Amino acid sequence: MQASPDLSTQMPELLRASINPAIVLWARGIAGFSQEEAAAKVGVSQLRLAAWEEGTGQPTVRQARLLGKAYHRPAAFFYLAKPPEEPPDLPDFRRLAGSQLGRNPQFTREIRRARYRRQIALDVTSVQGEQAREFTPKLSMRADPTTSGAKLREALGISPEEQYAWGDAYEALASWTRAAEGVGALVFQFGRIDVGIARGFSIVERPLPAVSLNAKDAPTARVFTLMHELAHLALAQPGICDLHEGKPDFPIETYCNAVAAEALVPAAGFLAQIEVMGVASPVGWSDGDIKHLARRFSVSREVILRRLLELGKTTQSFYRKMRAELLEEYKQIQSTGGFLLYHKKIIRDNGPAFTSLILNAYYQQAISAVDLSRYLGGLHLSHLGTIEQELLA
Repeated sequence: MQASPDLSTQMPELLRASINPAIVLWARGIAGFSQEEAAAKVGVSQLRLAAWEEGTGQPTVRQARLLGKAYHRPAAFFYLAKPPEEPPDLPDFRRLAGSQLGRNPQFTREIRRARYRRQIALDVTSVQGEQAREFTPKLSMRADPTTSGAKLREALGISPEEQYAWGDAYEALASWTRAAEGVGALVFQFGRIDVGIARGFSIVERPLPAVSLNAKDAPTARVFTLMHELAHLALAQPGICDLHEGKPDFPIETYCNAVAAEALVPAAGFLAQIEVMGVASPVGWSDGDIKHLARRFSVSREVILRRLLELGKTTQSFYRKMRAELLEEYKQIQSTGGFLLYHKKIIRDNGPAFTSLILNAYYQQAISAVDLSRYLGGLHLSHLGTIEQELLA
């Protein structure tokens, strides 16, 4: 009788990846996943992932590729001898009042994307034989925030007449963005992140410091976040940026809020508007009055309320009551991003300055079509014409 073949000797042995467990652990931390979340994304048990991180087990080659996909790294990355040097984490990000401080993997990737774009801008500028423009506004917390706000606005070059003529908040956002880029900053936007996680963040390294805004936020809120972060850039100091008031641990946040408020709603012009309106009582402000002033300055009603309080034109109790109502209303109607034409989304996410820089480098043959597409987030080259027209417009 013929013996049965030994199937164990005929089964092909799975090819294991001799990856560095320290790199696996490091990459998960940088990506912002818990061990349980990462294991679910890769499709293995948490115990198996723990073994890979501890060096008591090895993934298959296919599993190593899945790890790379989950952590947004090439599979070859896990074979490095030691983790690469990453820029210091950003403590500087802006979120909704009442939300829990925290990060998620998507937001962590947005910070990395902003850093990546900034480095690309520096590299492309260098390849073209040019120098990156220096960020010109400079502030000091030793100065009164009203003085600093006026100084920041002067550097941005927006006149009251220009501001009053804007048709809506989107025009205001576009105008302030152009002004910020004109003084040497990069302005990006990101979607798919809830505003409770972050309204925006800034990268203060020079040259070409960057601000990134949450596109899900209302345009008036993005305007204020932009100005707040520009104050951070001018101070060259990051911080934990949120909408909480009176946080003694973070005086820079109170200062940047005050600078942003003065830059957007200068006291002199604001008081002149109030005098014309003739509201006598500090608690006599109607929602219609506040909306009128908000439209006039292209800011949120919350900013107007805050200015009324700061300038002694309303009471603390009235301010708190109205602000609570506005925050509740905001939670109900906050923007979900909406539909945006493809070419407009490319410019919004990358910012007009960065988009123009990459297009110019492509036309000057400093970068390839593949580079162009990759740098602008996977751009379809068939949209180049509409992107150019939008930038010119």
